[in-house]
Amino acid sequence: MVDRIPDGLAVSQLRLGDVELLVLHHPVAVAPDSPLEQLTPRQREVALLALDGSSNADIARKCSVHARVVAKHLAAAYRRLGVGSRAELAALL
Repeated sequence: MVDRIPDGLAVSQLRLGDVELLVLHHPVAVAPDSPLEQLTPRQREVALLALDGSSNADIARKCSVHARVVAKHLAAAYRRLGVGSRAELAALL
């Protein structure tokens, strides 16, 4: 159980089978009128890492998830934003 969240950090709840995890992370700031507002915090994090040129494998390592999870987050982000690729995502933002 987390009693206090350190200043500047956010907490996300993650469920892996029967195990529930609370993950502390730095929130990603987004301008109020940004298309990224439409994304979940994790989709936003993955999309921004993809825009920085990270591969799915690199993003997976940085986020401590499997590359397939990264692909699912990117696909969901693309759907929400109406784009089909990293290039289209970059053009939108």
